[in-house]
Amino acid sequence: MTYINLLKEMAIADFKIRYKRSMLGFLWSFLKPLSMMLVLYFVFGVLLNIGTDNYVLYLLLGIIIWNFFVETTIVSMDSIMSKKNIIQKVPFPKEIIVLSAAMNALAVLLSNIAIFLVFLIAFNVLPGHKSLLFIPTIIPLLIFSIGAAYFLTALYVKFRDIYHIWNVVIQLGFWATPIIYTLQEIPGKYLGIYLMNPLATIINSSRELIINNAYPEMTYIIIATAISIAAYYIGKKVYEKQSQYFAEEL
Repeated sequence: MTYINLLKEMAIADFKIRYKRSMLGFLWSFLKPLSMMLVLYFVFGVLLNIGTDNYVLYLLLGIIIWNFFVETTIVSMDSIMSKKNIIQKVPFPKEIIVLSAAMNALAVLLSNIAIFLVFLIAFNVLPGHKSLLFIPTIIPLLIFSIGAAYFLTALYVKFRDIYHIWNVVIQLGFWATPIIYTLQEIPGKYLGIYLMNPLATIINSSRELIINNAYPEMTYIIIATAISIAAYYIGKKVYEKQSQYFAEEL
């Protein structure tokens, strides 16, 4: 079986197992960000009255993109443990485990974006031709997420505390990333720090393209892409170095 076929079969198998015996099945992948958006909208949009136009759409799109990143990293760590018997008995490229998690998360992301477009129309926000440029913004998002997943999964095999630490980091990262607010609301002196987080730029650029039908700042995108590539390179190197010991350490 070739590398691509093995990746395809593993991704499909993981997808089926994930939604097995679930009445709503794949629909849960959208209900989760939707329910989270409703809670955050009530708190920040209603109670605190944040005045951003189309705040519901801003929230939902930010949550959808954030969830892709979280799911790629968390599922990668879960998968390395659930497949330990295979890893110990069958030689195969270990990178497939992380890539399979990323492919499943990507399928969820694309389906959620499709449903999100229905929300746009419901809110009388018609996607313009610039929204098509959202597709290239997925590339740095995918690169950064896979790089982070490689790095975390490699460390998790050796140090099980990484899983719990990462869950805490995710909670902090959610509030440190402009999901419930926009980059425009961040004081200028802190903007440089925020832009070190590629997700901040990716979420902001996606909102500009899809919701506002406007071009995002290219400088920010270039910085986010460069950081994403560096994160991927570091994560992949760490993963490759550690993967030769997975069978012994799992």
